[in-house]
Amino acid sequence: MLGVDIRLTSKDDKLLDVLLDQIVGRVGKYVYGFDSDKLEEVIANLFIKHNLTISTAESCTAGMLAARLTDVAGSSTYFKGGAVCYSNELKINDVGIKKDLIDRYGAVSGGSCRCIS
Repeated sequence: MLGVDIRLTSKDDKLLDVLLDQIVGRVGKYVYGFDSDKLEEVIANLFIKHNLTISTAESCTAGMLAARLTDVAGSSTYFKGGAVCYSNELKINDVGIKKDLIDRYGAVSGGSCRCIS
């Protein structure tokens, strides 16, 4: 997983609070948690809180997104299922990617992605 972990240590709790406020003030939109928070758990809690569900269709990631989403106890409440589609035939017939998009942009490109909400 890509990301940056920042660890601050000091005997001075007030100094730690000041430093934490300064760092979060600069990069706050990229911060998803503190201490032992795991991204998968933060996402799971958001899905559950907002009564959302998700399904995945992956190719070159080989199911990595689905694996990460289900690496949390209770994930069956928000994760409906996933498909790993390497062949163009599956991408077209099972996932609904239009053949002309694959012909135009290739099988693994942003142009052949389909998002359903």
